[in-house]
Amino acid sequence: MRQCGGIRISSDDMQDYVTIPIDQEGDEDLEPLIHDELRQILDNTPNQRRKAFYMVLKDTGCRIAEGLQLKKKYFDLSRSPPTVFLPKRITKGKKRRRIQRITNETVKTLRPILEKLKEDDYLSQSNYGNVKHAYKTERDAFVRVIEKIGLTEKYEHNRRYKKNIHSIRSFCYTQCKLATGDADYAHGYIGHDRYLIVYERIEDKERDELFNRCAPRLSVYEDIVVVSNDEMKEKYEKNIAELKIEFDQKFEDFKKEMYEGAYLHEKHPEKIKFRDLRNVGN
Repeated sequence: MRQCGGIRISSDDMQDYVTIPIDQEGDEDLEPLIHDELRQILDNTPNQRRKAFYMVLKDTGCRIAEGLQLKKKYFDLSRSPPTVFLPKRITKGKKRRRIQRITNETVKTLRPILEKLKEDDYLSQSNYGNVKHAYKTERDAFVRVIEKIGLTEKYEHNRRYKKNIHSIRSFCYTQCKLATGDADYAHGYIGHDRYLIVYERIEDKERDELFNRCAPRLSVYEDIVVVSNDEMKEKYEKNIAELKIEFDQKFEDFKKEMYEGAYLHEKHPEKIKFRDLRNVGN
């Protein structure tokens, strides 16, 4: 129990209804990571549990404070696509619960980590019940990695790194926008308040389909070629045209063989039977 202004508040109510601000360093407008940068970060993160945490962030677009509170029991890896549930009490403002999707490449890293955890264990090993301290731990760990690989360019006005842990969320937004061509969907998917109402009206099946379009761009390891709708249309039209030419040629050859066979049958009926026409030209 805690007392606030003479009123006693239970610990459960504190957790469910009171939001303690965390320094998010302007994460809404940060410069996003590109695939090669994110791959280098993951490759230089020796702790596999932390690497899995980063990969979940890149797929879901979770805020860091939200990601730090994800427990094993929130993940459903048996579903297609796999999902992670964000209860209302861990989301920004504690307003809406969300269900985010996860790529297959992340599942490969995530599954062995979750198998070792208990249902109520957090994915992040930095969270021992104090999200603010866990945030600082993860922020500092991320800084060590970007300094190691040389991603040290800073903003002039505040001398902060242009690429930091919040840039993973910006990566998710950017790739979802590029994959679907729909900025509103991308905003809604990563949990921006003003777009959530529209996003929540989308049926689950359609959300799955939209995410499946995003998955290739969200993947940093799997060798998936990402093409635009126009490129795909052009490729299929070219294939169809080539097949039509091949079919027309074979049909002309077939007609020629039939005419030759019929002619031979007419001139030499004693030498060739009509049922043998299939062998003509062989």
